[in-house]
Amino acid sequence: RSVYTYCGKTTESAHPWTMAPTEADLRAGVRRNYTEYASHPDPGCGKGYASWGYADLDATLLDNLDFGGASGGGCPLSAISPPLGGSVIDLGCGPGIDAVIAARMVGAEGHVTAVDMTPAMLDVARSTADTCGVAGRVTFVDGVIDSPQTFASLVEPADVVVSNGVFNLCLDKAAAFDVAYQLTKPGGVFALADVCREPIATTEGSQATR
Repeated sequence: RSVYTYCGKTTESAHPWTMAPTEADLRAGVRRNYTEYASHPDPGCGKGYASWGYADLDATLLDNLDFGGASGGGCPLSAISPPLGGSVIDLGCGPGIDAVIAARMVGAEGHVTAVDMTPAMLDVARSTADTCGVAGRVTFVDGVIDSPQTFASLVEPADVVVSNGVFNLCLDKAAAFDVAYQLTKPGGVFALADVCREPIATTEGSQATR
């Protein structure tokens, strides 16, 4: 069986005769790891949330939010404020922290669509929205954000589209960006918080990737 590492964990491939994991293997690996994370989150992951940009938000937006299960790494909503009564799409909502904040920003007349490819994470996000009193203005969608043909038609374009720590997990990042732009209204905003690799100079003067 092929063995590979993804999301920091080692997984065996379901296809014993392939040297590399298939697309289906990789997506299954992400779902499996985040299904486990949904029920056994690492409290250390959210310890630095204040430095991610959440400390810049009005404190009332964070009421009753538990960052112990946070799985992002930034705060896209610290850079943009959705309009009151507006619409927001959260691509890869995880435990629902950004979806709740967005729902509070848009108010009772606004709406948020929160998307994730892991049903267990969607359950956590629904619970988060319910605990925070915004469940009535958030719709949860089970979807793969780098699959335009199966996802982009599920929801209407929004005033603001956000994503936090999810694009790095996408197999087809170009397709994920296509989806994000398709789902952003003309004149709207796409706010992304994520990690990436970039070229850096080495002591020898050549370039490496980090």
